[in-house]
Amino acid sequence: MRRGSAVRSLWLIGYLVSALGSGLIGLGEWLHLPALSFYLAIAVLGFGMGAVETFEPALVSSAVSHTRLGRGMGFLSVSRASGQLLANLIMGLLFAFGPAVPYFYASASALLAAIVFGSVELAGGRWRTV
Repeated sequence: MRRGSAVRSLWLIGYLVSALGSGLIGLGEWLHLPALSFYLAIAVLGFGMGAVETFEPALVSSAVSHTRLGRGMGFLSVSRASGQLLANLIMGLLFAFGPAVPYFYASASALLAAIVFGSVELAGGRWRTV
């Protein structure tokens, strides 16, 4: 997979779809929609997260030299684990303000990631090989 297509897939299919799914879950909770809408939104979020789980390692493997691939994947694992730990703490605190709030925060975070990656790519930015 070419690096450009992995980056595009990551922000377009991964982060943008995850933002949509999280936003739909938050909206469903806020508007007290039926359980079916909740499960459909979870399916959308799951699709986006599946894309992220697929394209992040693909992007790392194309961005790092062959001799540093283990190190690159290790950094990816540490980054993911640290992010999940921090996100769980933040989500727990935000839940105190209402059950929809963490989902809106997650949606905004994923949307911001999509905007950053998309802007760099659309501006013709080049991703540096480490």
